[in-house]
Amino acid sequence: MARPPRLLGVDPRAIGGLKDYYETTMLDANLAAGIAGRRSVFNLAVRGLRAHKVVGEKTMTDADGTWACSLVEPDNFLLNAGLEQLLAALLAWRIDEELLSFYASKGLAPATLRDLRENPRLDLTIEAIPEGVPVFGHEPVLSVEGTFERCQLPESLLLGILGYQTAVATEAARVRGILREAGRNVLTLEGGSRRAHPAAALSASRAALIGGFDGTSLEQLGVEYPDAAAAVGGSSGHSAVLHFGGDERAFDLQLRAYYRLAPEDGPEEIRRKIAAVRGVGPTFLIDTFDSAEGVETAIRVMKRYGVQSQIRNDSGDAAARARHIRSRLDAEGLPRARIMLSDELKPWRIHALMREGVPLDLLLMGTHLVNPYRLPGAVYKLAADEDPATGRLEPVCKLSKDAPGKGTLPGRLDVHRILGADGLAVRDEICARGESPRLERGESSLKLNQTVMVQGGLAADIPGLLEARENAKRHLALLRDEHTRFRGAVPYPVVVSETVRKTREAFAKR
Repeated sequence: MARPPRLLGVDPRAIGGLKDYYETTMLDANLAAGIAGRRSVFNLAVRGLRAHKVVGEKTMTDADGTWACSLVEPDNFLLNAGLEQLLAALLAWRIDEELLSFYASKGLAPATLRDLRENPRLDLTIEAIPEGVPVFGHEPVLSVEGTFERCQLPESLLLGILGYQTAVATEAARVRGILREAGRNVLTLEGGSRRAHPAAALSASRAALIGGFDGTSLEQLGVEYPDAAAAVGGSSGHSAVLHFGGDERAFDLQLRAYYRLAPEDGPEEIRRKIAAVRGVGPTFLIDTFDSAEGVETAIRVMKRYGVQSQIRNDSGDAAARARHIRSRLDAEGLPRARIMLSDELKPWRIHALMREGVPLDLLLMGTHLVNPYRLPGAVYKLAADEDPATGRLEPVCKLSKDAPGKGTLPGRLDVHRILGADGLAVRDEICARGESPRLERGESSLKLNQTVMVQGGLAADIPGLLEARENAKRHLALLRDEHTRFRGAVPYPVVVSETVRKTREAFAKR
């Protein structure tokens, strides 16, 4: 990209302190022990795809009270997002005097304060899977190399940035997958900035677009990414109807403002101005008082000016309301007027609307897009450590005898997506760095991880937002329908190479 990566919503002055305190005390301890400065590699991955996909909900009441229960299935995949902000955070890394004063008040050693003051850069080398690529369990989305202490310091930043954006992007991709399954051409809009902390709103909006959403209501996204300015839009709120005294006047004024109609404009001038404006026209929010009456009012206003724009319903039975709106629009000769649904939409509700064949043209999703059911649960673990006797990096991993599922994979790793003769993905193979995957006849491989940072400097062009969205569209298209469907998906195969498996066994014995 032509400009540096965008940080989005984070105060650069706070970057160095946005970490768990133990990430700093480990530096303090290593300096005290005289072992600081050894080279290490850390890998960031999820241990497995968890049951974080809500495919249905039910409310039950018993003697203990009312229970809200979610029916969950394992994620089909995680859509990688957040790499741009992660790199921006590392480039902006700083330890200022205010933070150093805090460390001194906590009793950290003078040697630790001196080290942080004299070595402000992290100087990390990073391999990463690009944004927009579906990833699976145990695959290192990020591999970070540097001194042990400098690799450890940004752990919380890395996990927080990637975890949140990946969760939102995955939810967005899930919604787009539901529409694709149904064969429906429905526009999807993100409108959750008021449902997230302002510092997270930009990241959520960005991740939703990477996941395939068509638009967002968040203005600042268009400032940060001018090439995505066309994706920013909005309509009006219930307050406008109340402020103007009712649906009729509010809709009429909304339409006149949209087309820049002056009070003195006659019929010919009105027709000329309306014809000159590109776009679908204003969106009439019909449920401030009564949805049925709101529909009739919106129809009168559209016919008065000879336009066919959009009607948005934000309450009641979504399926019933959409059917009623469509029947009235068609009966009044407005077949091109479009229907937008909102009101606490969730992927499983959208799935139900599609299965029922409900007529709709746009979906506006907010709360349950920017506040996903669960974050992916990624971990950031040591994968290789310098042997002080030989100076070589030796593979290590977390074995977790008491909880084998919490174990990790050792060493520098590559991830290969294996494509069949039809060009679609058949499995992923996690290999030792530089190792070639095992291919069957007719198969080819796509190496996913790339070098993005070398000793603290960018080593690759970071794709812009729209490019990342296209990357996601391209990579999602490589997955077979059986692995992406919303309900009852077949788990996508991920295999570990024999070399990695033997390395892990050797480390366990050691």
